[in-house]
Amino acid sequence: MTPTALALLGWSSSALAGDLVGRVVDENGEPAANVLVLSYDQRLSYGSSTTNAAGQFALRGLPRNPYRLRLLPPAGLNVVERYYPNGGFLCDAEVTVLKRSNEVDLGDVVLPFGGVAQGRLLDANSQPIVSAEVIARPTGPISGVLNRSGTTGEDGWFEVVGIPLVLDGTAWRIEIEDTNMPHQFLGRVYEEELGEIWEIAPDVTAQLGEHVLLEGGSFSGTVVGLAAGTEATVYAYTIGRVQSTVTVGGAWEIAGLTPGEATLWAEAEGRANTWYGDADRPTLGPTVEDDVRVDGIELALLAEAHLVGRLNVDNADGMSVAAVNDDGTVSVTATVNDDGTFDVGRLAGGDYSLQIYPRDDQDLLEGSLLDEHDIPRLFSVPAGGTGDAGVIEVPVGARIQGVVRDRYTQKPVYGAWVYIQDVGADITRLVVAESDGSYELGGLAVGTYKVWSEYQHYCDDDVDWVVRYYPDQVNPALGGSIALAPGQVLEWNVGMAPDADHDAMDDEWEILYRLDPRVDDSAEDPDDDGFTNLEEYLFDTDPTSQAGAGCGCQGQGAAWILLALPLGLFRRNVVNTVSPATYSSKTKNTSS
Repeated sequence: MTPTALALLGWSSSALAGDLVGRVVDENGEPAANVLVLSYDQRLSYGSSTTNAAGQFALRGLPRNPYRLRLLPPAGLNVVERYYPNGGFLCDAEVTVLKRSNEVDLGDVVLPFGGVAQGRLLDANSQPIVSAEVIARPTGPISGVLNRSGTTGEDGWFEVVGIPLVLDGTAWRIEIEDTNMPHQFLGRVYEEELGEIWEIAPDVTAQLGEHVLLEGGSFSGTVVGLAAGTEATVYAYTIGRVQSTVTVGGAWEIAGLTPGEATLWAEAEGRANTWYGDADRPTLGPTVEDDVRVDGIELALLAEAHLVGRLNVDNADGMSVAAVNDDGTVSVTATVNDDGTFDVGRLAGGDYSLQIYPRDDQDLLEGSLLDEHDIPRLFSVPAGGTGDAGVIEVPVGARIQGVVRDRYTQKPVYGAWVYIQDVGADITRLVVAESDGSYELGGLAVGTYKVWSEYQHYCDDDVDWVVRYYPDQVNPALGGSIALAPGQVLEWNVGMAPDADHDAMDDEWEILYRLDPRVDDSAEDPDDDGFTNLEEYLFDTDPTSQAGAGCGCQGQGAAWILLALPLGLFRRNVVNTVSPATYSSKTKNTSS
C-alpha cells in the first residue's frame, strides 16, 4: 500500500484523527489497481492514496473534517473517473465526516467502464509517429473532468481508454502532443475549436482511423561567439509553446514549429542571453510556415556583463534578486548569499533596475528598489564588464497578522481568505488562514489599507461565513482603513459569523429576528418597509418592524447610508469585491 500523502494547507500532526478505507472495483467486481484516491476537504486540500493489486486503499491520519472522494484511474485502465460514490463533478460527491480516532470503511467503490478511441498517426511520408501523446478533451464548457490520454506505439497506433460520458451528448476532440511535431488536433488544424468532433460512448470502441499530421515549420542555423568546448541552448517560442535544442559544434535545428510569429534566443555559459540576430532583448524572428524550412539563422552571442552588490540584511539566505532591463522585457534572477552579496550574470550591457525578493518570514519590501522620486533606481552595466550596485538598504515593511474564528463557537475558520488592499497603489494581496485559523502577511509598504476576511464555499452543501471588514463590520461602507508604518505589526483577530444558507446574513441574527437561517431570504421584506432583510442586516435594524429597532443610529429619525446595489453583489465575490465608492445614499424613516 502506498503511504498516504498529505498535501493539505496548514495540516499539523496534532490535528490528525481518522482513516478512510475501501476498495475500488470495476463493473464486473474486478479490483482496480493503481487508482489514485484523493480525499478533498471543504477547502480543496487533500490526502491521497493509491490502490494496491487488490483494489484496496487507505487514507490514514486525516484531520477531523468533512471529505469528498475523487477516484482517478491510470491511463491504461478502462474505467472512468468518479467522485464517490458515482458523481461526475466535485459537488455531486457524497460528504463523509471523520471524527476523532474514527475509521470509516466505504466498502466497494464501483468505477463504470468508459469508452475507447483507437487510431493511428502518420507523418507526411506515411511513417508512424512514435511516442506521441494522444489526449481526448471534452467539448463544451465542462470543468472538473480530467482528460484521458494514451501514447502511440512503434507502429503509430494509439488507444485511449476510460473516456466518460460526462453529459448527454458530450463529444470529444483529440489533441496531439509530440516533441517533433507542432501541437495540433485531429482534422489537421492547430486551433482546438476547429478540430474534428468524435462521439465516443461508454462500452463502445470508436475507430478513428489513420491521420496524417501537420508537419509545421522548422528553423536551423548556428550560434557564434561560443567559448571553446562549450555549447548553447537555443529556444524557439511560437503561439504558447517553447521548444529547445542544444547545439552540436555550434549548429542547431528545431522542427515541428507551429506556424506564426516566432521568437528565438540562445543561452550559453559565460555569454549574455541573446535574442534573434544579436539583440539584447526579445525581437521577432522569421515567420514559421507549414512545410517550410528556414536555414542559415545566425545567433551571435553578446559578451556577458554582471551586476553585483550587497544587501545590508542579516541572514540573507533564501533571498533572491533580479536585474530587469530598461523596458521590462528581460529579467535575470540570482540567489543572494548568506552575507547579502549577489552577482547577476548573463546580462548584456545596459541599464537595469533591481527587484528584491525577501523570504516569507522577513518583513522586508518585495519589488523594485526605488530612488528618492519613488521610481525604479537604474544601475549602469557596461558591455562585457561589471556594474556595482554597492551596499543596498532594503526597506522595512509592515505586517498584519491574527486569527480568524467563528465569532460564536470560537473555532478556527480554516481556509478563510484575508484580503489586504493598498488603497493608494490599488494593489490587493491575499493570505489564507491555516488550520488553526492563523494568518500573517508581511512586507507591506507604508500606506493606507483596507482589510477584510471572506470565506468562499465551493458547493451548496458546504459551510460558509459572512464577510467581515476591519475592524468589525459586515458593511464595507462602515469598515475602517489602516495606516501602516515601517516595522509596524498590526494584530487583527477576526470573528466571522456563520452563514449556512449562503445569503450573506448571520445565522444567529436571522434566528434573533425569526428569519429562516436555512433558506436564502435576503431579498424578502417581512415588515414591508421597502428594505430587504439583507439591507436591514447590513445596518443592524429590525427586519420585522418598521420602527427600525436596533438601528444603532444617533437617535430616532436619523438618516443613514444604505447600499443601493443589487443583492448579488453582496454574495461572495472574490474577483469583483464591491468598493465603497460605488455606494449611493438611501434614507429609512426610523421614527415610530
